[in-house]
Amino acid sequence: MTQQEADALVAKGLEHPAVKALYDEVNASSPIMIVPDEGHCWASITRPAGTEISVAGTAFPAESLYHELLHAQMKIGGYRQYNQYLQVAESLPLNVLGDALDNELQHHRFFSTFTLAGFDPAHFYHDGDNESYEHIRRLIESSDPAATSSATYFLRYLTVLSPGGHGSDAEREALKQFFFEKVPKEKMDAVEAAAAEVLAFGGSDRLDPGDTIQNVAQLLGGFHGWWVGKSQVFPDEGVFTGDAFTMDDAQEFAARQGR
Repeated sequence: MTQQEADALVAKGLEHPAVKALYDEVNASSPIMIVPDEGHCWASITRPAGTEISVAGTAFPAESLYHELLHAQMKIGGYRQYNQYLQVAESLPLNVLGDALDNELQHHRFFSTFTLAGFDPAHFYHDGDNESYEHIRRLIESSDPAATSSATYFLRYLTVLSPGGHGSDAEREALKQFFFEKVPKEKMDAVEAAAAEVLAFGGSDRLDPGDTIQNVAQLLGGFHGWWVGKSQVFPDEGVFTGDAFTMDDAQEFAARQGR
């Protein structure tokens, strides 16, 4: 993907009136920079200096651009991203869960705006999304139920939970039932409880997901010993996944790990 190709896709996307209107709104508050990407998915980062949108090849540039602009609009509007992590014990990687939740919670909040603009829900994600259900089935089928954590099952269950996408309602329900058939009940109960937290945030008007992240981590289990923050102001600007600890505790743990 060259810069010229990326710019051409953005220009094509801007031919849609809703995309152009949102682009102008975001750009006025957070100047937009377009960068080409060799991957398969579009992405965006909104910082104080501006918004960077990574452009990948797609047959649906208007939908792809609008999706990333909705992410930017939400962040400009006050949504807080929790992306600062400290750790004092060996446990599951909270940053993996946190990154997935950050994306998912935003999707649940602005999916209706995407469809109200007239876009097909099937095009809410990247072009290869039509293979996602089968991919998840293969992962679940090949998993060892005893060795697979509730958190891993939850990350895969997000494909069922996520709004829109290529799967029909019947296919989504069939995949959901597949989880119930293959995943041990106690782990599926934890997954369902965590999913309810995501849906509750999506149906609310809250812009700070700290409590949701904390609740999901505790429901799934295995994330003891973490602090995750919306800034580097420790501990006030974040939440613990278990017992509170001090910065000295985190520094001592990092030293033991050779960091």
